Amino acid sequence: MIRVRKAAGRRTCGALATIVLAIGVTAPISAFGSTAVFRAELKGSNMVPPTASAGSGYVRATYDTVSRKLSWSGTQSGLSSKITHIDFHGPVSPAKAAGVVQPIKSLSGGSTTLSETEAADLFGGYWNITIHTRSHPEGEVRGQVVRGE
Repeated sequence: MIRVRKAAGRRTCGALATIVLAIGVTAPISAFGSTAVFRAELKGSNMVPPTASAGSGYVRATYDTVSRKLSWSGTQSGLSSKITHIDFHGPVSPAKAAGVVQPIKSLSGGSTTLSETEAADLFGGYWNITIHTRSHPEGEVRGQVVRGE
């Protein structure tokens, strides 16, 4: 029979808790399943070059790290003319223009599956959403996609 003093037992439990916590912190998020939340505020002043558009919009997106599915819903108002298309653009910083990464069929809702590279760019803050209109074929309003509500 092995006898363990109470003080030693407490240290063992504390050490075990520390090890379990360390494993949880260093393990990949996707191993546990997780959803990340993103947002984009669309304005003409965010375009490169900026537009004088009175239009605006807001998009909320969620990304499932297990399925790699990006889902979004959003609204827009005050655009100068009919929407011709909406796209995720990147990888790019807020001060530069970039090509289309993923088209958006509807701002009000949709989803797509991302590659690992696309997901890394999204998490890095290198994607934006641009609404293109007849009056502004290069884009009327734009918003950088960033983490958070």
